[in-house]
Amino acid sequence: MADGTRKQLGAWYTPPELVDLVADAVIDEQFVRRRFRAGGRLRVLDPACGDGRFLRAVAERVVAIGSGGRLELVGIDIDPDAAAATRAALPDVEVHCCDALDRDWSDEAFDLVIGNPPFLSQLASATTRGRASERGGGPYADVAAEFVDLGAALVEPAGGRLAMVLPQSLLSARDAEPIRRRIDERGTMVWSGWSRERIFDA
Repeated sequence: MADGTRKQLGAWYTPPELVDLVADAVIDEQFVRRRFRAGGRLRVLDPACGDGRFLRAVAERVVAIGSGGRLELVGIDIDPDAAAATRAALPDVEVHCCDALDRDWSDEAFDLVIGNPPFLSQLASATTRGRASERGGGPYADVAAEFVDLGAALVEPAGGRLAMVLPQSLLSARDAEPIRRRIDERGTMVWSGWSRERIFDA
């Protein structure tokens, strides 16, 4: 993918060690067994799935736990090549090529929403949406804030989990404050990680 296109889409894929760190933090035996008991299935969404690496990590861990329920994986990506790569790597995954923020989710809900959404600065002309966030953030809220708000809205309120790689700016940016407040009202943060090292080449 050309650098200009990568920048426009925020397409910097997550290194395997970070995928493992996030997946290990959110998927444990108690969570998997409890979700399968609740509905006989475990539904997982990655709303910006890239080549499906987070979904693959989830599947590996759920299979290793071996609870016997039905695992349903859903991946969304705006890039047709990324959607095709996910389909090729994970044939049993339901993949949609679209923008998750524009999709009609109706009454859908997930036990786990996981992934690394695009970080799109609203100060750069190539990546700005040119308006306030449709999910309640101000005009300068990074698009990643919209993805985390979408994830919080789609996750099951009783025991569901949300796990995302996010820009540090989301913790303090004024324009993301309404989204932070809404997420605080919906759930409790139980784990976070931060690195002094540059993880992405962006």
